[in-house]
Amino acid sequence: MKCSYLVFCLVLVCSMIACVSNKSMPSGPREPVAGGSKISAVTPTKNQETLTGPDEKTSQSTPTTIETCFLVDDTYQNPPFPLKKKGIFVTRFLKTCVTLDGKKGFEKTTPFIAMGIPCTGGSGRIDWDGTYYEEPKVIDFIISTNCAMKPANSQEVHAAALEEMALDPTAKLLAYNPLVVQYWEIPSVGLADKGYAIKLLSTRDIQTLWTAFKKSAPIAITLYGRENSWAAQDNIFSADAEIIATGRTSFTLRVISVKVLQQEDVAKVMERCQSTRPRKNCAEIFQ
Repeated sequence: MKCSYLVFCLVLVCSMIACVSNKSMPSGPREPVAGGSKISAVTPTKNQETLTGPDEKTSQSTPTTIETCFLVDDTYQNPPFPLKKKGIFVTRFLKTCVTLDGKKGFEKTTPFIAMGIPCTGGSGRIDWDGTYYEEPKVIDFIISTNCAMKPANSQEVHAAALEEMALDPTAKLLAYNPLVVQYWEIPSVGLADKGYAIKLLSTRDIQTLWTAFKKSAPIAITLYGRENSWAAQDNIFSADAEIIATGRTSFTLRVISVKVLQQEDVAKVMERCQSTRPRKNCAEIFQ
């Protein structure tokens, strides 16, 4: 009797242990996780960002939307460029660039050089030789590089260039040079010569031109020269102008037009120069 009771107790304890074990186990089969084990996202640390490199957007430089180039006439051209004030040219821009749409132009802050025509600011000198002023034997109109130009100073030229072109106010005018006159013509009487002194020698020329000049009639002339007479590669300019009396021994030049000669025009002027007598070495001017 006592033995049967012990067996009954052992069976009861074993049943209770099995029941507890079955409750702790999950019911049904385990479902597989798609794509492998599920891993939570981890924010990279600062060191990890350094190793993997900067973000792609920050590595690309943002293109500027500010136009720093300008075109003088919608297309790239080489100087010189005339300004509205007659006889003034911008002869050099020192810095070229490319516009945002791919066109070649000039930097808005580029230094530049300008050129004017001597004696346009007055102070032209008249030299004459003879017994008296009314009928001299020789008359010289001196158009040298030290003769005053108009505008009279570089500040006015700088202001005119800024006004007419898309230059930045910081763009500097490096030099304001005079035209170096190397050859001249008086078309009305067929007179021409080398040099910067317009010379009247013959009685015909003096009677025709000087007599009218003293009565305030201007003398129409054409001047030829370079900004720098020592640089053969520089442009050759022609300037149509008038000599106007301002006193018994002084004059001023009034510029009608100024242009750069093309190669075919240079050849024609040199031919006329070589036809003058006595014969002259015109190649040193035009070649």
